[in-house]
Amino acid sequence: MKIKKIVIFAVLITSVYTQSYVDIVTLKNGDIIKGKIIENVINDHIRIELQGGSILTYQYVQIESLEVEKQSTQTLGSGIQPVNPIVNTTPSLFFEPEIGLYKPSDSDFEGDNSPRFGGNIGMNMQNDLQIYGGIKVWINEYDDVDSFDDPITIGTNANWIILGGRKVVKLQDNPVNLRFGGEFLIANFRLEYDDQNYDSYDYTATGSGNGFAIEGGALFNVGGLQLFAGVNYLILEVEYEEFEIGGDTYSANELGIGKEESTNEGNGPNFKVSVMFSL
Repeated sequence: MKIKKIVIFAVLITSVYTQSYVDIVTLKNGDIIKGKIIENVINDHIRIELQGGSILTYQYVQIESLEVEKQSTQTLGSGIQPVNPIVNTTPSLFFEPEIGLYKPSDSDFEGDNSPRFGGNIGMNMQNDLQIYGGIKVWINEYDDVDSFDDPITIGTNANWIILGGRKVVKLQDNPVNLRFGGEFLIANFRLEYDDQNYDSYDYTATGSGNGFAIEGGALFNVGGLQLFAGVNYLILEVEYEEFEIGGDTYSANELGIGKEESTNEGNGPNFKVSVMFSL
């Protein structure tokens, strides 16, 4: 009899304190889905398993919020107690091609706004953070005259290796979000000087430099894709180190060119648009 009482008491204690967790997905159309999230690819989609075993998939653009409820099965007291949201997330990869118009403010880079192309491969992290790496290419060419009024053409080709991070700021009840970030740049420049009257004055200069960029703009969800439009402002200094003249290569020192004369600032805005694809 004593053993029977102990068993009954244990069963009662178990029934009072047995708890389970239920994931709650609130959609933007007002629907509320309860079950267990079995897959969560950040900024892309989730898969949730319902109590009956059915599995539903929802894109992030359809979701208003994700929450977790602690459900207590009790013979006494309340049955459901809300707890702080706990979302298990899986980092996801993305590819982001971009195009922009870049205009350095230094007078050594004249001409109209010129196109800059590039692309990033990165990872969506928790808390709407993103890290990425990529490459950008800039091509600029313009006609001018030298100090003797002779016509010249100056072309600049540049490429950047990019390492960056950024944050997506979600706006409540708004289809548009904000995105802010920063990048570290490793740059290589090639300048071609063409005197159209005297070929002996032609030369090619190559150089490199480091810098950084800050970026901000709006993020739109369009058909499951994320479209970004904003400004990327570069802060960059480039030093030309080698000069090719008449088939021979010289350093800046050999030509008596000082650091100040061989250094150009690449500071300037890049007005860009990009689209992000989940991989």
